[in-house]
Amino acid sequence: MCGITGYITKKSIIRSDEVINKMISLIEHRGPDDNGYENLDIYNSQSGPDMAMGFVRLSILDVSHQGHQPMSDEEGKVYITFNGEVFNAFDYRDELIAKGYKFKSHTDTEVILNLYLEYGLDGMLDRINGMFTICIADTRSREVYLIRDRLGVKPLYYYDSEDAFIYSSEVKSFYGNEFFKNELKEDVISEHFDFRYVSGSKTLFKNVYNVLPAHYLKISNETIEDVEYWDIQSSNAQEISISEYEKLIEKSVKDRLLSDVKLGVQLSGGIDSSIVTAYASKNKEDLESYSIIFEDDNYSEKKWMNMVADKYPIHQHQEYQKVEDFDKEFERATWFLDVPLNHPNSIGIYNMCRMAKKNGVKVLLTGEGADEVFGGYRRYASFLTAEKYKLLSEIVSVIKGTKLSNSKTYEERFISTGAFVKETDLKKLIPDSNWDEAINTRKDIYKKSSDGKDRFAKALNYELKTYLVDILNRQDKMSMGASLETRVPFLNYKLIEKVRSQKTSSLVRESLIDKKKYGHMKYTKIPLKKISEKLFGDEFTYRKKQGFSYPLRSIYVSDKYRNHVESILLPELKKCNFISQEEVYRLWNNRENITSDELEVLWVVLSFAQWMYIFMGPKERVVEYKNKIEIIR
Repeated sequence: MCGITGYITKKSIIRSDEVINKMISLIEHRGPDDNGYENLDIYNSQSGPDMAMGFVRLSILDVSHQGHQPMSDEEGKVYITFNGEVFNAFDYRDELIAKGYKFKSHTDTEVILNLYLEYGLDGMLDRINGMFTICIADTRSREVYLIRDRLGVKPLYYYDSEDAFIYSSEVKSFYGNEFFKNELKEDVISEHFDFRYVSGSKTLFKNVYNVLPAHYLKISNETIEDVEYWDIQSSNAQEISISEYEKLIEKSVKDRLLSDVKLGVQLSGGIDSSIVTAYASKNKEDLESYSIIFEDDNYSEKKWMNMVADKYPIHQHQEYQKVEDFDKEFERATWFLDVPLNHPNSIGIYNMCRMAKKNGVKVLLTGEGADEVFGGYRRYASFLTAEKYKLLSEIVSVIKGTKLSNSKTYEERFISTGAFVKETDLKKLIPDSNWDEAINTRKDIYKKSSDGKDRFAKALNYELKTYLVDILNRQDKMSMGASLETRVPFLNYKLIEKVRSQKTSSLVRESLIDKKKYGHMKYTKIPLKKISEKLFGDEFTYRKKQGFSYPLRSIYVSDKYRNHVESILLPELKKCNFISQEEVYRLWNNRENITSDELEVLWVVLSFAQWMYIFMGPKERVVEYKNKIEIIR
């Protein structure tokens, strides 16, 4: 796991290394073990370098200097920077050696470079399975490629202006480049406040875009071509046994144990991370788990973590999450994330990874992605239930000759289930907001989600392209903030293709009234719960879903956080003309008594204020925050 960054000038040549070194410095936490850069002539035809490729390295495979990047072919014509892991890379090493390729290292980076040289870009992408962002600069064809993995596990951004094209694993790196202007993109505000994030290629920064998952950019002659190289296909025709799922998931876990450094697991106590922990412990001796817990039992999963440790040979590390330093942790996590904090537990993820890194761990396996792949959220079952009763109501209305008043489409209703802020609450906070516009921006993504004949499969595929990408960004940025790599076995794309080959009714069903023990808990991510039953039993599997929640109300009433809000965040919000100051102060002044929905609104607006203060202020402020960050080597 590493970080990539760089830029291409459009009107001048690169005369100094100062800019690329500043950009590298701002993402040093992603790779404190090594760094490097290369200046290349891509478009100027020998008049001088117009591209700088930068890299920071967190050494995982072949920790020697032979893994230094940027890496080039023997002739120095093709250069690569690579962030992530390709778990099947070494399957091709002998084949490439037989074809005459010589290897200087035992890294997956060198395998990927040689696959590109032998098979071209599309042939390379067809062969690799992993999590990655890649930059390839081919001086032979004068083309640059920016590539993101199929599910978006690794982030990749770019900024395009008339002076330069800039790219990086993290937006904050752009602040080291003189060509970058930090401006707010106001036309995505409604969507951000509805969903806590912006979907698709857009971001809160003007002229800053995501390279979409399963896409690559081809940059040639200063033109940008966006190419999709993979999509989720849903045949919905197969029946898959639980034993087959067990084999697929265990293999995915086993493949992700490949490491030349100390590796552990992230154990939340939920069934997803517990399944990963169980399979990892079967395939690795002396496994260590890392967890964040709360003293308040209402927010703690310690009981279930201990149950996993009792059944499988793991050594647990648990750390209590303290809320008295929430103001400082809130700032730090926002700086790492590049966007407003979507969930308070982002802070807990960072603290857990920091604990692991200080114990010498460089890699953690997590259960992230299981809910989106297997249909684990309760809102999925609730939506299907509502749709079933809606259909019955429509039949009754036809018989009676009446018409239902709800005219929203199936896709609009499903998209709305992912909103954190109600339409009425959004209007109070942002009077000029447009709820329908926020929903409509996502409908194109929904419509492009392959679905076969299963309508709900399309909905789940939409989730993979929206909400999953956002929480993966959180997982990446919080773990890399601690200079640690996290791996996600449930997001093996071959496993996902298998899951999408069966009917979604085998994954999640409508939760009709069930008076039996455990009730509705049996209706979501059904295959994983069947596996969990076998591994941990019914009580563990079907208890009420806890999640990784934070005691926000008690944090908000603490004197320390109150001072932070009233001295920094509320004044920052006064600069936002689109936000109702009256509503902000009503929520803040009544924070002890507002409803849980209003508490969500307050979280979103304060997170936005913290982000505005750091990223929309003077560009030097981002650099100043970097100097406060402890890099764990």
